[in-house]
Amino acid sequence: MLRMEPMMGYRVMRRADRRVVGIRTQVPTAGGRPVYKGQQMLAMDARMLDHLLATCAQNSPLVRHYRHTVIPDESLIQTVLSWEQAPREDLSLTYIGWDTTSDGARYLDIADLPDLLSSDAVLCRKVCSRTGGDLCDALDALYGAAS
Repeated sequence: MLRMEPMMGYRVMRRADRRVVGIRTQVPTAGGRPVYKGQQMLAMDARMLDHLLATCAQNSPLVRHYRHTVIPDESLIQTVLSWEQAPREDLSLTYIGWDTTSDGARYLDIADLPDLLSSDAVLCRKVCSRTGGDLCDALDALYGAAS
């Protein structure tokens, strides 16, 4: 099947406040395996970390491809790990408040507490001392953390 795609790419990255122009290339895959994408923050055990580091050290066509991509850590790591072991979809590690206007994670505040507590996430992103102090105090009180 013939598939046509633009040769050049143009991407506005609002959260980085920049524009990127590049030549589109196909991701080299071995044996037709899929390419994965996901969050930059993820958890893995020591065996998977060793596998990831060894794969990246081999300088494979996949690794060389990602050296020239805009946000490699949202796909390379997930692809390498998923080719080794299927990802667990039952874990939602991080609660993120997404701002559609800026197309990025927004700072959480006390108004996010009910949604945060009802999620299965064990982490939350992003919290700053200026807007998230009440949220942190509430979480400390709920989980018995010392002030």
